Amino acid sequence: METLTHTDYMNRYSTLDAAERASMHRTYYAQFVSDSLRNSVVSVIGEAAILRSVDPHMNDIPLRLWDNLDHFIRPIGARINNRINGSSVWSLSDTVCVAKEAARQFKDSHNV
Repeated sequence: METLTHTDYMNRYSTLDAAERASMHRTYYAQFVSDSLRNSVVSVIGEAAILRSVDPHMNDIPLRLWDNLDHFIRPIGARINNRINGSSVWSLSDTVCVAKEAARQFKDSHNV
């Protein structure tokens, strides 16, 4: 899989339709998801909550649950971000995007 830098992601984003934007968002943040991270997200959020989610952005799961993953995801994300983008800057919104991507991968693997 080709690495997608944040600059490339943002440059392409404005030229895409809504479905392509959603796909590119997933592609960018999927680079930060490992099996271990996905398992941690499922453990904190809960299998049932993820599988029950009907909102395409998983906003029917309380934001505080996603935020609670920051202590785990931030150091990993910053390290991967440094490798991909040359910067270890990481925000809480990055954490939430990565956590939700991990949850989507889990949900997709259950064909829900």
